[in-house]
Amino acid sequence: MNKFKQGHRITVEELKILKSAFNNSLVSVSKLLHFIHPKQYAIWDSRVFRFLSESKPHHQIFKQPETYLAYLTLLDQLKNEMMFEKFYYLMQNKVGYQISEYRALELAFFKGG
Repeated sequence: MNKFKQGHRITVEELKILKSAFNNSLVSVSKLLHFIHPKQYAIWDSRVFRFLSESKPHHQIFKQPETYLAYLTLLDQLKNEMMFEKFYYLMQNKVGYQISEYRALELAFFKGG
């Protein structure tokens, strides 16, 4: 069985390899990973970065695989917050269909950015 199907989180080195195959775009890689495994990977883009950092995307930080992995860690922490279930329920009602927990958070950040 594939290690990613077993819950393995992608490494910095693996992200760098994928990024080089996608015109050096971490945004594209995050979209690919999200569509492959939406419960484990969220989409990363400039609006999400802007919302979380309260600043314009800085090339050296925004495009770093380490930044994306830190973002996923933040999402994991938020999913464990006491009020998350209520937020998740409200987000699913807002979009009108079933979405992953990561997608709910990412959409809130995207709309806020």
